Amino acid sequence: MYVLFFTNTIFVMKIVFKKGNVDSSRETRSSSKREKANEVSQTRSKTSKKTVIEQPKVKLRVKVKTVSKKRELSDEDDSDFQSRPGSSKKPKRETKVLKKDKTSVVIKEFPSLKNRCSPESLLGVIQGLSREQKDCVRAMGFGSLLGMRMIDVPLNIVYYVLDHFNFESLKVEFDNCEVSVDSKSVQEMLGLPSGGSLLSNMDYISENNEESCMFEWKKQFENIDKLRLKQLKNELVQTSAADDNFKINFLVLFINTFCESTSMGKCNLNPLYLIRRDTDLSSIEWCDYIVDFLVRTKKVYNPEKESSFFYGPATYLMLLYVDTFKFDHLQVTRKRPTIFYWTSEKIRFLEDILQESGGFGCGHVNEAYVEEEFQESEYNEEESGGDEVESDGEEDLCDEDEEDFDVNKVSDVEVILQFYSFMI
Repeated sequence: MYVLFFTNTIFVMKIVFKKGNVDSSRETRSSSKREKANEVSQTRSKTSKKTVIEQPKVKLRVKVKTVSKKRELSDEDDSDFQSRPGSSKKPKRETKVLKKDKTSVVIKEFPSLKNRCSPESLLGVIQGLSREQKDCVRAMGFGSLLGMRMIDVPLNIVYYVLDHFNFESLKVEFDNCEVSVDSKSVQEMLGLPSGGSLLSNMDYISENNEESCMFEWKKQFENIDKLRLKQLKNELVQTSAADDNFKINFLVLFINTFCESTSMGKCNLNPLYLIRRDTDLSSIEWCDYIVDFLVRTKKVYNPEKESSFFYGPATYLMLLYVDTFKFDHLQVTRKRPTIFYWTSEKIRFLEDILQESGGFGCGHVNEAYVEEEFQESEYNEEESGGDEVESDGEEDLCDEDEEDFDVNKVSDVEVILQFYSFMI
């Protein structure tokens, strides 16, 4: 029994001893692996350090393009007058330069205005009127407008006259003279009916009243509260009839191009609320009405506000100026009504000459005009056949690159207008 016990003990001890050897060998192998790994990592680190040290030092110069916020704002701005980069001040308009005889003449800046009341739309319609419609226009008292040959008005001159207009004394106070603004003056400039009934004395009548001139007329349009000149012109050029609708359409066009428009560009229909279907339009005192419009629009116009529009009788103001002064560089027949004897080409030429010579309102004053009896027969088909017509709105006819005025040369404007008349 003792022998058996001793034999088992020895067997167990051998097993434990073998297991201990196995564990130690494993530990030895793992430790050797760790040592080898450490040696490899140390070798790599030394090699990398040597490599870094051996590499030459290179200085890189990188140009970085910087864009200032102010420049970005000027690039995104949609306004007509862009600011220069880095400048917060409003840009100055470029000074206009006229070249004459190979010499440059620097012209100082003259203020202008934004105008809502221009003869452009009316002239485009007049060129396409039938003979029957022209006879109707004469019966309405607007025969002098058939001889009109102005497509636009020079806004620098209009601004100057408006700025010197005193609405309290009803006079334009030029530097060397004063000119009265009254119904007689308007009649001389535009040849409109004078001495008739005042609109201010007429009673208001609703558009829904059958006696109103608007009762049948408004049915042409979807919404008269949003009526614009473009819609009105389309109605006028699409028919050759001279009915009641034609009369009111022409009247509204006249009011919005020679009297008063609106600041938002919609048609001014206020006078229609005072006119009945049977009202004789030629018996209305339109000249006095234009004076009232001028006073009203002068009071509300603010030249300091960039978004402010002048929507009063700009054509009358321009004609009043050119009839007041003598011009050495341009000879124009001085007769009545003045509107018949001035063309857009002559007016643009005059404005350039005046700016080149130093400004407005400093010329010799015309003598008092000797009245002559106005003959509507002067405005025959040949004279009012149309040297000029409406612009398409895409080209500025007062372009600085326009050639100098030459009375013996057919202007580009005349060619365009003749083409437009042919298309109508």
